[in-house]
Amino acid sequence: MLLSLIWRVFIGGWYGFTDGLLGGLVCAAFLLVPFLMRGAGGGDLKMIFGTGIATGLKLCFAELLFVSLTGVVLAVGMLLFRKVDGSRLKHYFRCVFDPRYDRKAGAEQLPATEDERGRVPFGVAIAIGTVITLCFAIYVERQTP
Repeated sequence: MLLSLIWRVFIGGWYGFTDGLLGGLVCAAFLLVPFLMRGAGGGDLKMIFGTGIATGLKLCFAELLFVSLTGVVLAVGMLLFRKVDGSRLKHYFRCVFDPRYDRKAGAEQLPATEDERGRVPFGVAIAIGTVITLCFAIYVERQTP
């Protein structure tokens, strides 16, 4: 994060610094609620804050889109290849969409939160989504006259 901020100062001066800081804050706000609900880790929050600084405010929404799509593809792939347990996801969907569902009984049957089969490595999605965002930025820059 610090290196990204220093890089933004050298590239764009005070404007680059504020643009990077605002981009990092917007991207971090995206993961703040999942972090507070213990759905995302502190490493994911710090990583998306740092990548938001690198992309800046101009590209932060594109980054959030590409990171989210990459995360969905990663999660679906892991579910299909049985690398992650889908019982927690099923429980959350039933809590939201089935009013007759017994939430306490369903929560008691879930695996432990420390179980690695219940976690999708979102840091991978952040890294891949950021690379896609930077490639997208280069492509758009070359297309504009």
